[in-house]
Amino acid sequence: MRRKKKYWVLLLCVLLLLTGMWYQSPARQMLLRPVVSVESAKTSDVVLSVYFKGTVYDENQKELYLAEPACVTGVYAEVGDTVSAGDLLLTARLEENVQDFPQIGDDVLSVFQEWYGTGESRSDAIYCYAEDGEIYITSPIDGILSEFPLRSGVSQPAGALCATVSDPNNLKICASVPEIYIQDLQAGMTCEITGEAFRDQTYQGSLELIMPYATTTQTLSGKGETVVEVLIGIENPDDALRTGYNARVEIDTERHEDAVIVPYEAIEQDRENQEYVFVYQDGVVTQRLIETGAELESAVEVLSGLSEGEFVVTDSTKVLTDGDRVKAVQH
Repeated sequence: MRRKKKYWVLLLCVLLLLTGMWYQSPARQMLLRPVVSVESAKTSDVVLSVYFKGTVYDENQKELYLAEPACVTGVYAEVGDTVSAGDLLLTARLEENVQDFPQIGDDVLSVFQEWYGTGESRSDAIYCYAEDGEIYITSPIDGILSEFPLRSGVSQPAGALCATVSDPNNLKICASVPEIYIQDLQAGMTCEITGEAFRDQTYQGSLELIMPYATTTQTLSGKGETVVEVLIGIENPDDALRTGYNARVEIDTERHEDAVIVPYEAIEQDRENQEYVFVYQDGVVTQRLIETGAELESAVEVLSGLSEGEFVVTDSTKVLTDGDRVKAVQH
């Protein structure tokens, strides 16, 4: 009986010893460490871009208007025709009792632009006057007849649009850029031009002009956003581009080569709004302040405080403190 008692006492002592050894063992400490996801900081070229929409227009487009009431007597072209400077487009005869109708000129151009829907036009308006009662309207430039609304035998009032001649070799883009982007733009910047109407084509261009003033768009509910108008030159325009098409312009404003980037999930903020990450090395995490730069689609640029190849914790659900021992799972 006494031997059995000694046996159980000895067994209990062994169990206690083994339990103590387990509690102190590195294996148990490893099992108790929180498991966190880590990812290495990488380098990449960071490109910051500005996007906005505009409209294709012809810088050299000419619009011809009747300066006096007249009846069209002859039509010698049609929309889409290629014309040369001096080609006869149509003829008209001055209406009788012309003194009863007002004549127009450049001093009232803005009025007729509003009446005939050309208030946004950048083309040069040309007014055609009668000589000895006859009006001969010829093309002022080489180009394509893009508008030609008049028909023979029909009388037209002063200010009626006779024709629009477009020069497809001088296409540009007029765009309204939100004011928050203007400080990032400067004349001479290159850009990429795409559009739904020419989705299979991508054109290169350059920012030629930034207007020295801003305007505020109007909406049904009141004032809209404040914008600045810019002009974009298009390199090598072709037949796929047409006046009036909508276009999307992308301009690269900054490029940072070999920038250090980390996932959004790795970035945290302290009470002073200072950004930091937990850097993992040899089973220990260290809290480290960083300075961030550009925000990308799925990552953040780190300007200082972190080097390429260092591992950062990306598991934001874990509550960690500086110096914690953890078990890392690399992604």
